Amino acid sequence: MDLRRGRGCGWLGCRVINLTVEVLLPPFFRYQGYEGPRENFGGKFFTRGSHNCNKPLGFLRPFLLISAVSAGLFFTRKGTRGPRDSRGHSAILANFCAVCSGKQNQALPYFSYLSPSMRTPLLVKYLLHPLIWQIPVTEKKIFLTFDDGPIPVVTPWVLETLKQYNAKATFFCVGDNVRKHPEIYAEILKQGHRTGNHTMNHMNGWTNFNKNYFQNIRECEEYVVSDLFRPPYGKIRPTQAARLKSNYNIIMWDILTHDYDMNETGENCFRRVEKNARPGSIVVFHDSLKAEKNLRYALPASLDYLSRQGYTFESIA
Repeated sequence: MDLRRGRGCGWLGCRVINLTVEVLLPPFFRYQGYEGPRENFGGKFFTRGSHNCNKPLGFLRPFLLISAVSAGLFFTRKGTRGPRDSRGHSAILANFCAVCSGKQNQALPYFSYLSPSMRTPLLVKYLLHPLIWQIPVTEKKIFLTFDDGPIPVVTPWVLETLKQYNAKATFFCVGDNVRKHPEIYAEILKQGHRTGNHTMNHMNGWTNFNKNYFQNIRECEEYVVSDLFRPPYGKIRPTQAARLKSNYNIIMWDILTHDYDMNETGENCFRRVEKNARPGSIVVFHDSLKAEKNLRYALPASLDYLSRQGYTFESIA
């Protein structure tokens, strides 16, 4: 996705709408495949009768669609351009339509709208303050994190690369991958890195009800013993965060490299780190097959650059 920053009020409006779409709208939807009792959180807005209903109530749907079209047209005007995809379409419009039609799995994470040169905005950190976005430090320390592993080939290569720079990191592990590859997980711990819970099956907090989501996290606890948690896709509801923060430190990020994007290049992933790294930054990479191509360029380049800038690399305590 080729994202461009808007200007002035248009730019701010883009970000406000992004947060509105992705933080406020999800509770008003019912998701496919759920067959348990409805929860109280927004329950009165859910449609009745069908377990395959991904639509809001009729009166809400037209309003959201009109809002989507209006926002898309406004922010793609020449004077206040919002983010656009490679075809020149409004990313906001595309996401509104995906949400309004119930196809949230096709909606991008709200961080995908941000310019590649941007760190996570202060407004986002403030609105979602129970989550940890950056580590307060007084020295030049960077906190590298790796999501979705462990898997053969990629994770061992990451460990070997980190060892060359005497770098420690934090691995947010999918429980099912730990179950399949316990020897790789053991090697992560043996080398002095930390691990965190990333759910058992990489579960999206928005498209699953709390009961199922918490159960998936508990299943992961059988394989990953840690007080750190990162929600897959960065998607977690306020109710879920409120429940989890009593047992977990919920770790988000300051810099998202987009290494998982197969349309990206490793060079661009590295540039995001180069331009945005600050003391205490939490940087997200992925030790996954999808990210491998970009990771093999961006990780060594980032380690080399940051080392020359005087940074050290630590795991999240």
